[in-house]
Amino acid sequence: MADVARAAERAAQHRRAKVVLPLLTAAAAVAGWAVAAVGSWQLGLVAGLVVAGLGVWRLYRRARNSWAVGAAGEARTARLLAPLVRRGHAVILHDRAVPGSRANLDHLVFTAAGAFYIDTKNWTSRRSR
Repeated sequence: MADVARAAERAAQHRRAKVVLPLLTAAAAVAGWAVAAVGSWQLGLVAGLVVAGLGVWRLYRRARNSWAVGAAGEARTARLLAPLVRRGHAVILHDRAVPGSRANLDHLVFTAAGAFYIDTKNWTSRRSR
């Protein structure tokens, strides 16, 4: 599941880059032009590069996004459910897509007692940080 999370994060970054990079280029050009108008062209060039560098850093930095946090919680729940499968008590399907939707089912557990759906939430508190 971690590979899926990384692939999804890269895809999201690529989508954001398509929108943000042209705006970032324009912001860097405006910042460079404004500083060059007040000072020298060298200062304008530095200002444009700084704005562009900060924008690229902000775009591609590894953020603690909710999707990755949720995927980590699902992986922990899968590890907790694994002994049921090893002992032959259950068949478990993890991270199943809902057809026609962007939603997914976290864990489907099939046992002799019936079928169960487990929805994972990865909660944190300010105290645990």
